[in-house]
Amino acid sequence: NPPDQPLALDRTTERREALERALHPRNNEEPTPKTDIDECDTELEELKDAVSGDSAQRLEKEHYDKKKEQAKTTEEINDLEKAADRARRRLAELRAMKEASEGVERAYSRAVDAVLTARDKGTLHGVCGTIAELGQVDAKNANAIETAAGPRTQCIVTESAADAQAAIEYLRKNNLGRATFLPLDKMTGNMPRGKALMVVKDPASLGFALDLITFNKRYEKAFQYVFGDTVVVHGLDDARRLMGGVRLVTQKGDLIEASGAMSGGSNKKDKGGASAFGGVDTAELEKVTSELRAAETHLETLTEQLTTLRSEIHDLEDRLREAKGSSEDVAQRVKKLEQARSEAAKKLETAKEAVFKQSGELDTLDDEMEAIRAEVGAMNDHLAELDAERERLSSALLSGTKKELADRIRKMETDLAAAKDAYRDAEQKRSIAKEKARLVQERVQEYQAKIARTVEEQARHKADIERFKVEIKGFDAEIDALESTTREASEAVAELQDEKDLVKDKLSEIRIKIDKKATEAETGYSLIAKEKDALPAIEEQLGEVLVELSENHYTQPDDEELPPLDVLKKNIREIEWSINQLGPINQRALEEYEEQEKRRDELVGEVEHLNEERAALQQLVDEIVGKKKSEFMEVFDAINANFRSVFERLSEGGTAHLELEDPEDPFNGGLTIKARPKGKRVLRIDALSGGEKSMTALGFIFAIQEYEPSPFYYLDEVDQNLDGVNSHTIGRTVKENSKSAQFIVVSLRKVTLKQADHIYGVTMQRVGVSEMVGNFDIDRIDESGNETKRGKGRKEAPLDEKAEAEAAEAVVTEEVAHG
Repeated sequence: NPPDQPLALDRTTERREALERALHPRNNEEPTPKTDIDECDTELEELKDAVSGDSAQRLEKEHYDKKKEQAKTTEEINDLEKAADRARRRLAELRAMKEASEGVERAYSRAVDAVLTARDKGTLHGVCGTIAELGQVDAKNANAIETAAGPRTQCIVTESAADAQAAIEYLRKNNLGRATFLPLDKMTGNMPRGKALMVVKDPASLGFALDLITFNKRYEKAFQYVFGDTVVVHGLDDARRLMGGVRLVTQKGDLIEASGAMSGGSNKKDKGGASAFGGVDTAELEKVTSELRAAETHLETLTEQLTTLRSEIHDLEDRLREAKGSSEDVAQRVKKLEQARSEAAKKLETAKEAVFKQSGELDTLDDEMEAIRAEVGAMNDHLAELDAERERLSSALLSGTKKELADRIRKMETDLAAAKDAYRDAEQKRSIAKEKARLVQERVQEYQAKIARTVEEQARHKADIERFKVEIKGFDAEIDALESTTREASEAVAELQDEKDLVKDKLSEIRIKIDKKATEAETGYSLIAKEKDALPAIEEQLGEVLVELSENHYTQPDDEELPPLDVLKKNIREIEWSINQLGPINQRALEEYEEQEKRRDELVGEVEHLNEERAALQQLVDEIVGKKKSEFMEVFDAINANFRSVFERLSEGGTAHLELEDPEDPFNGGLTIKARPKGKRVLRIDALSGGEKSMTALGFIFAIQEYEPSPFYYLDEVDQNLDGVNSHTIGRTVKENSKSAQFIVVSLRKVTLKQADHIYGVTMQRVGVSEMVGNFDIDRIDESGNETKRGKGRKEAPLDEKAEAEAAEAVVTEEVAHG
């Protein structure tokens, strides 16, 4: 019946959907047997990785490698410690040499040394160093360059004036003295004078001193300030020929100023002194310091590595001990996984049978669908007949009544529409069922392939499990062997430690014996020496006795007869018995004695080496002290000679000289000034009058100036206690010395002020407020301090009665062109 076909098709579709749900479980249903098998396989793989990861063989190999690396690292640490010790000793030697060179040869002042120390510590910034540090000179020109630089070798070069100011404030704050600074940002260069340019072209000239010293070009202005246009010549004959208007210095250190003054004589370099420039090889010092720092850094790194290695070795030993216990847990877990996997395999077989059964039902459904398709075909034939009937009825419209035809047409159209709807529904459901059947067939094939792969994996995992069991048994045996080896090694280490302690004790005893034997040997050597000393006298006495016996006709008796052989054998047996009573011989005694003797020889060699180094250092100290004394005496003699000459001029015939309290060791005593004014006896300076003391002190200052002029001098009313004649003499002397240095003199004496090149008067019209009068005319003031009429009415120099004394206070200055 055609109306029943849709119902049959619906029932077939519902059965297909039920089969599809059975073959395609939903996500919220229970896990499939295949999922359980996959989980078992995953866990077995993890166990395999865990077992292979903690393999006893691998752990043993890793433990051996770590031990080997530990021994190598320990050896490297020992080598590095030895190298670091050598570097420390060398660094100490270089630093000692540097300190000796800087402290004595360069004779840095306390202020300069303080600034350099603060620079090295990072307290002061922008300090480049002293002129002596920043320049390098060839040995053949060292005397000339040092003489040309003079005390300016201690000038400190800074990056800027601000850095120099900071250093000056540091010295003032800590009361460390004074120093000269050369700020690079403010220094100005100078050009050589014409006479110097002519002299430098002479064949006897070696060039400007500035060109004979090596330095960084950024310090050029500072070195120009120090050396100026000084020209270096071969010898004193050449200098004498070229002198006049140019500053010259010879290779031996003789100095000829532009003014014509000459200084020279013996030089510390002639006696093997060190150069003020360069000194200790700074590059070697920095290299040794860098090597020591690198060695210490590497040593710290190796020490950390050694600590890490020891920790890793300890962890490996713990893992080796734990491997045996973990293998039993692995075996139990493998057994449980085998049971779970077997149950999952059974479930998978059951699912496989169900799939085959459902596949048969799908075949039955396919047959039913074919039958439905046949019925649909029959329905199509029926529809064709109905169409033919409709055509026939349409033709019959011409012959039938309209009402009957209309009823029949409506009925036929209704039947036709219902048939078409049923056909379309059946065709649509057939297509859906066909697509679902195709999907079910593909899913069945996929499950069959997975089942085949699962069976293969199951067989492979069974083989892996059996192999794991065999490996676990092997691991257990290896762990037992390792534990046994570890116990034996621990026992051996303990035995070795005990043996080491015994050897240490024996070594201490042997050292004590060696010391005792050494003492006995020294005593024996002393006795032997004593006996050797007495031997000639004994031989002489013996000769006298023999002569006396010969004179008395004395004859020596024959040798005594030997005892019988039996007696000798008996004596031998007794001696052998005595030897046996002494006990067994220590076979290692000779070896130990040789080792200790070798050690003693090494220590003796080290002591000899240290004694040699001590002697060398003592010799160096003696040389430094000798050079220090020689240089001091050289300066002292020069200033003493200048003092004699200056005082004779100042006192117009008087004499004066300097005396050391301890000439043999001048640094342990003081200095005494003795003076004899004209017409008086020799007196100590503290026994002179006030005016004589002033004259003597000024003479001492001028003597020092002649030896080593300062840039300028400031004298405050030094002629206060002098009469007019002496004041005039002092003024004249200052005038003469102003050719080589600046002088600033404060004075109330007109005779002194007349010698000045520039005069400035100072008055105090209001309390606490001073006024300065420039270009003051000294002729406006008479001897009594009153203003003359010639000066009255001039606005630039108002005076009153209160300022008469102050108006005479003046400053004497002289501009000096430095060579």
